[in-house]
Amino acid sequence: MEKAVIDRFEDQDLAVLLVGQSEKEYNVSRNILPNEVKEGSHLLIVLEDGVISSATLDEEATLEASNRIQSKMDKLREMKKMKRRSK
Repeated sequence: MEKAVIDRFEDQDLAVLLVGQSEKEYNVSRNILPNEVKEGSHLLIVLEDGVISSATLDEEATLEASNRIQSKMDKLREMKKMKRRSK
């Protein structure tokens, strides 16, 4: 199994995944993905002959990424508040 993240959805039925550390792009049909996924969801995928044959949601990795992003956003907001106060 390899790790992937959903970069974006195109049209109604196509998802663009970034796979592995090199973030190689793969286009896959949405119908092979779990229903609950969205942009930014992390997945565990099976690649067979360069084709993604299955995908499961990696809930732990998705939550960790979400928390990391939220923490960065909170820090940026705090820095912005501090700049306003110092003017």
